[in-house]
Amino acid sequence: MSERRKSLYDQYKCKRCLKKGHKKPLCKAKWVKCKLCNSQSHLECLCYSHSVVPSESKNNKKEIASETNVSFLFPGNPSKDIPKQTIYYQTLRAQIVNNNCEYNVRIICDSASERSYICESIAERAGLKTVGKEKLKIFTFASNEASVSELKRKRITLKNCNSDLVITLEALATKTICASKISSPSSRMVELLQNEGFELSDSGASSGRVDILIGNDYLSAVLTGRTHRLNNCLMLYESVFGWTLSGRDGEFNERTVGKESAGLFIRSSDESEENLSEGIRAIYETGLLWKRDAGDLSDNFDLARRQFNKVRKELKNDTFVKEQLMEVIKYQKEHNIIQECGENEKGYFMPFRAVVRKDKLSTQVRMVFNCSSCEKGNLSLNDCLDQGPNLNPSVLDIILGFRKFKIGFCGDIEKAFLMIGIAEDDKKYLKFLWYPDDDSEDFKIMQMNRVVFGCNCSPFLLSATIKYHIGKYSETNKSCFEMLNGSLYADDLCHGADDVESAFNLSSDAVSILSDASFNLRKLHTNSKQLHDLWIQNGLCEENSFEKDNKLKVLGLVWNLEEDMLRVDVTSLLESFKFLENTKRSVLSTAAKVFDPVGFLSPFVV
Repeated sequence: MSERRKSLYDQYKCKRCLKKGHKKPLCKAKWVKCKLCNSQSHLECLCYSHSVVPSESKNNKKEIASETNVSFLFPGNPSKDIPKQTIYYQTLRAQIVNNNCEYNVRIICDSASERSYICESIAERAGLKTVGKEKLKIFTFASNEASVSELKRKRITLKNCNSDLVITLEALATKTICASKISSPSSRMVELLQNEGFELSDSGASSGRVDILIGNDYLSAVLTGRTHRLNNCLMLYESVFGWTLSGRDGEFNERTVGKESAGLFIRSSDESEENLSEGIRAIYETGLLWKRDAGDLSDNFDLARRQFNKVRKELKNDTFVKEQLMEVIKYQKEHNIIQECGENEKGYFMPFRAVVRKDKLSTQVRMVFNCSSCEKGNLSLNDCLDQGPNLNPSVLDIILGFRKFKIGFCGDIEKAFLMIGIAEDDKKYLKFLWYPDDDSEDFKIMQMNRVVFGCNCSPFLLSATIKYHIGKYSETNKSCFEMLNGSLYADDLCHGADDVESAFNLSSDAVSILSDASFNLRKLHTNSKQLHDLWIQNGLCEENSFEKDNKLKVLGLVWNLEEDMLRVDVTSLLESFKFLENTKRSVLSTAAKVFDPVGFLSPFVV
């Protein structure tokens, strides 16, 4: 008992609820209750009655049985705040073949086990031959002591239930493989995977019993090496007995099957083209990348209303920003990017703020939504969404690839996020408050129909949609596909070619391919006057852009078109030195402002 308490002390864990981050006097957990003595000051694994030798009464016998089933590392999941998840193990079904008889068995693959094992009961029933004995020291998880056992080694011939494929292996006979029940994938899961062409080996009803454990000694003989990722939580592994599923399942449905991304589905949008300008209709739509149940989102209307009133007060004194925001809302409403959604004041709302960039020539004021907003103790939208993997190529690789060509060109996609639609079921979580049409109301409720700038999964959704779209051209236009796949960072394209003709073909093909998905590749710039003239002749850029943009930014670096050089812009940084004091904080703050992906200034800022 003292060793357990000392272990908790060393790991800075509570001796009451076993969780990290606080001590027992500060523990606020309400679910703690010992099953042995009914005390609320500890769990049964730390109960002092644990070490007392019980009498032979019936009640004490029940206590002994429950005591042996307690897991000291995993005391269960009593917290209601943690969503219930299903864990899938690598289970398979096969048949033991012996003396012209076949016996159905259930197998689990465990790469953490050095040896393979079989239940004594199934070995006796199948009449398996003993080929030797081994005396082993068996170390179990989270235990410092080993148990010494002498086990019989059995030779097993396993056959695929649906074919004549047979493998032979040796396993040690033990009384029990796993005391707890390992359930099979649900019938719904099996059906979804069958529709995608994956036949699970362990399908159908199961008692949860495991007959054979395949350890590392034979795992490579059972698994073929083929895998398929369903999302960031679930993987399929092919074996000689069929496919097996592994991972955890939070929100698994038709959306997640068959996609390499976490919960992503991309499909053609069914938006009507009526009253929509050309190039504004969303060709593709996708759902939000949920990692938790959407029902866990709390109602934050009161908070959103307070923050909206705060924004209104700020905009009273800034007519420029207010007028710009009004124009943004008007434009987006006309093009079905946003819409009014009634007077339902329940649910999640996204507060917004205005980001002003007066140095920009095009969009000087943007609406940025705060999807991390929530009341204290509740979950925000970003808390329930998965950020997704980073699909963008390395900035350094893009810049180095960009500079290796004699002729370079760059461009960006106009309003890239707003070109991707959101599935109807997820739009209700993208509501926000806006100015009413008349003074009789305090606000009106709007909702976004497109990907939101402010959701943590939005960059992933943009990259995944673009890659999904350009993948259609991987064979018909391989060179342009490779360029867009490797030189497009979010919505910025930086690439080049060794001659004008190749550069023009690549850039014009990129404009055409992206326009098929309503992505407008604009602001094309190049260091070649000849290429620029070709763009003008084909209506791909403005006539005077070459002369007026001798210096422009490429992925944060300044590209001087006249000298064809990349530089780090430190003008604003040098001006800020006049107002900074000579302190450690100011030095660190200044160094953090430098964006230098290539490392030009590393000797000076490190």
